[in-house]
Amino acid sequence: MMSSTSSRSSNRSSSSIVAVDDNKDRVQKFVVSFSTLTVREYPRCIGYDTVTSVGGPPISMERYHQNEISYTSVDEYEEAIHISMSKKSRSLLELKLPSKQRDDILRQHGYSLAERQNATKQSTITRNQRKKCNKGQGRSNNRSFFNSIKKSLFSNKKVVSPA
Repeated sequence: MMSSTSSRSSNRSSSSIVAVDDNKDRVQKFVVSFSTLTVREYPRCIGYDTVTSVGGPPISMERYHQNEISYTSVDEYEEAIHISMSKKSRSLLELKLPSKQRDDILRQHGYSLAERQNATKQSTITRNQRKKCNKGQGRSNNRSFFNSIKKSLFSNKKVVSPA
């Protein structure tokens, strides 16, 4: 299951931020505090609006959460995370799931082969459209520039023929 973190503010655990005015004669202190920290777990689903960088079916999160765990302080949350995560944080490269692994996850969540193939196809189409759009951007700007020059030249009813 994927999880997402949201927080609600009140008065228990706090952190200070100091801001200096441009005139440097006035200092303001802001306090940010949280009464609870809520972690929500969202089920995985096929990501119809997302594109994978290497192919395969995209994975996303459902709109509504399944489970919710509240902590009374940020310290309690960090302690619980430290206990449950014995290894260090993962790098961005480690966060990318190979297409086979994404396909296996969706299969385990009950998605049919046809649904997974359709999601892969849609993702590939969108990725190729984006590549094509990005590749042709420079040419399309030049083309529109020359078209505007052509229009302005031929808008005068006089047509100059080449000699």
